[in-house]
Amino acid sequence: MLCHLADSFRLALGESSATPRPSPLRWLPMRLVFVHLLPWPKGKLPTMREFQQTKPGEWDRDCQDWGSALSRFVARGRDPAPNWSPHPAFGPLPNWEWGRLTYRHIDHHLRQFGV
Repeated sequence: MLCHLADSFRLALGESSATPRPSPLRWLPMRLVFVHLLPWPKGKLPTMREFQQTKPGEWDRDCQDWGSALSRFVARGRDPAPNWSPHPAFGPLPNWEWGRLTYRHIDHHLRQFGV
């Protein structure tokens, strides 16, 4: 999970690349409903390959990498005009949406593992 979350930060930061996909979730009203309001489905959707680039290794190193990626993500979000990479399914996202999406993603996995 830590590697997966770090990969999601790296993608937003432009440190890794993604292939854009056509999706109805690129349209803001659909995105607001399905991504930001409804509960996230548990085990129903496959994980995009862009979010599975890093293979788990040593626990302490994976924790350090996740913390470092999170710090870079937070710092970018504090920038008055952050430059985010587009999400492969949702397309270009404003600062508040990257923040909300990231919060929901982390929360989803913390709940998944009972943390």
